[in-house]
Amino acid sequence: MLRRWLQARHDRREHVSRDARDLLTFLGDGAYGEARTRAREHRAKGDSKGDRHWGKVAVEIARSTGYVIGEKVADCYAQTPGTETNQFYRRAVIAELVEISEAIRDMSRGVSDATTLHNAEAAVHRLVGFGKSPSAVAVGRELRAALSDLASARTESARSLAQGEYPPAADSAGKVLARLRDIVLPAR
Repeated sequence: MLRRWLQARHDRREHVSRDARDLLTFLGDGAYGEARTRAREHRAKGDSKGDRHWGKVAVEIARSTGYVIGEKVADCYAQTPGTETNQFYRRAVIAELVEISEAIRDMSRGVSDATTLHNAEAAVHRLVGFGKSPSAVAVGRELRAALSDLASARTESARSLAQGEYPPAADSAGKVLARLRDIVLPAR
């Protein structure tokens, strides 16, 4: 009897780990929010087992990514410039910019896959949300198109780099990224 209970416990933990890995693989930064959404949906249906499972998945995702549970992100962005919270906003924007830059680098080298493009486009979406302006939306669309063009030209870009030339598609994506950066992260 104890052996069955221990095996069932092990299986539940393995299921939580597997679901956390799957969400992280397919949703990237949105994995924690998706796990919380699924937990709320199960809670609304009265399914306490599903609620507990997805709650544990969310905690596993937070633990593996360093996400701070319970931090109210909207409160952090609403503070006035010069406060510690404004520093949080700048760090969050910079993290998205770095993620997109790394994706451009990887696609230029020809070492990326569909997930790289997906994650870069998700980061663009988050940056546009930081900008909250029509110009940010327009430049965000332009950047997503430039990233898509770069992903399509991966092999040509890798050949250009091998010949010592900077790939035109990467240059284009980088310039559009710089324009979006100027909109969402104004100079101090």
